[in-house]
Amino acid sequence: PFAGPPPLDDGDEALEALGEWLVEVESEDEIETCAEALCGGGVVFWFEGRGEFGPRALGHRSILASAADPAVVDLINAVVKRREDFRPLAPSVLADRAPDLFETFGADSPYMSRVWRARTPSRIPACCHRDASSRPQTVDDSLTRYAALLRAVDRRSGLPLLLDTSFNTKPREPIVETPRGAVSSFLAVAAHRPDLALLLAFPGRLLRAAACPDDLDSRAPAKRHADFRFVYREAFAEHLRSPDCDDDDALPFLRVYDLDEPLEDADRTGRGDFHFQDALEARLYAAADGRTAALDLARDLAADPRDVYPRLARLWRATLLSLRHRRSPRPESAAAVAAAAESPG
Repeated sequence: PFAGPPPLDDGDEALEALGEWLVEVESEDEIETCAEALCGGGVVFWFEGRGEFGPRALGHRSILASAADPAVVDLINAVVKRREDFRPLAPSVLADRAPDLFETFGADSPYMSRVWRARTPSRIPACCHRDASSRPQTVDDSLTRYAALLRAVDRRSGLPLLLDTSFNTKPREPIVETPRGAVSSFLAVAAHRPDLALLLAFPGRLLRAAACPDDLDSRAPAKRHADFRFVYREAFAEHLRSPDCDDDDALPFLRVYDLDEPLEDADRTGRGDFHFQDALEARLYAAADGRTAALDLARDLAADPRDVYPRLARLWRATLLSLRHRRSPRPESAAAVAAAAESPG
């Protein structure tokens, strides 16, 4: 099933472009670190090898979460994928343990294409329908890294399965193909909900989203992120040039080409569009020339710099403004990440 194109690089290009927004988690065992995060209520964005060819995520381009918590359904649909709440979610289960959890009729389901009945639906409420039906993928040791993760989760929780949905998070976004697309899709969720415990797992490399800098008095200049390509619609450019840009009913927007394929259908889908929340945010973006410090921008654009910071943070989380100008993720230990995930807020 993994007949998609292979990644053209190991992620170094993506980390070079987006390192300011990432923290590299130093872990002696990435599988155990991911299992600990999943069993603690976290979400893991899983990427490796060639992509899946077909309609299912099968452990190479997957978003993973615990199937034991019914609240995970709303977390994935409403927060991570931002889609309708009725969308069903399916599990991946170790093939040799599947008969313990499902009525399998002696068959395997390596492509997540069979519907089975759960023996005890209350154990896996996040991936069972009301009639106890489920559509699992059975995973054997041919998927070495993914099977190892499921076994690590089993050792911690007694459940050899995880909720598994396709790795795409933006509106109308196809499943990610490249490391750059994976990082961008991951950061889109972190921008929407920076409070969530999220990990991005490449083979041999774990990442989490960096916290937004809160030092507006820094002299580091705010800069539009040069590694993105923007298409300015004519009305957008005219609107930003106007000194009277204060009509919130006619706000400009950006079209961001940061996805895995050209947006030939961008006019129809709106995928890749970033809409400013008000005229002040649009002015802030337009003024970020890479020479003016954040605090000076705040003073120039508003009477109270505190009005600027939430907008500055929103633009930074969307990777549209650079504040640190760091070109690689800073390291952090797995223990520090776990402690941060357990702390309130």
